[in-house]
Amino acid sequence: MNLLIVDDEMLEVAVIEKMIDKKKLGIDEIHKAYSMNQAIEVIQSHNISILLSDIEMPKGSGLRLIEWVRAQSLDIIPIFLTSHAVFQYAQKAMSLRVTEYLLKPVERSALECALAEAVELARPFQVKKSPEIISQVKAYIEENMDREISRTEIAEAVHLHPDYLSHFFKEKTGLSISDYITEVRMEHAKTLLLTTEDSISSIALQSGYPNIAYFSKMFKRATGMTPSKYRQMGAVKK
Repeated sequence: MNLLIVDDEMLEVAVIEKMIDKKKLGIDEIHKAYSMNQAIEVIQSHNISILLSDIEMPKGSGLRLIEWVRAQSLDIIPIFLTSHAVFQYAQKAMSLRVTEYLLKPVERSALECALAEAVELARPFQVKKSPEIISQVKAYIEENMDREISRTEIAEAVHLHPDYLSHFFKEKTGLSISDYITEVRMEHAKTLLLTTEDSISSIALQSGYPNIAYFSKMFKRATGMTPSKYRQMGAVKK
């Protein structure tokens, strides 16, 4: 359960951070950003659950940031903390499904109450995200391993940003997406080598490698032997 604080005033961010009792609220990490673009970079590389953002900032507003979050279909609970009690802002915040609209200077109790509610709203996403997304990614890779598949394509299939997906997948599995694809292809190739009489070139194609030389190189790197040697060793064991 990670929180991102976004405000162009560094001192303001430091003050807000000191007001938050992470242990009491059940927040694991607090990340900080001082512009909309920096916030996007943090979201793309970390599993952010709650976003606490100012509205008026140079080079991109908090409103535009939440619009970006919604466009990416990210399960992030947004809260605005601003000095501007402007009706149009509040109206736009409602249309973006912002959970709270807090005014500076905010009292610790009000901030804590808003964050506690956001934590409860984000909790179901945490339970849902890990097994469901990981299993969807693995299934997509296994179904399409016989052709070239990109990280962007996989991310689109599970409705996540590619950078966010890469970080999330490695965090949960210990492998990068490219390493997992290679692992799946190698396991498939090993099975075919031991259970079929298909040619090495055919097995390479079925495993997603149109170039047999590259397939042989990757296979030897993974197993310590060439595909032909692996097949021979399997036949000997039988």
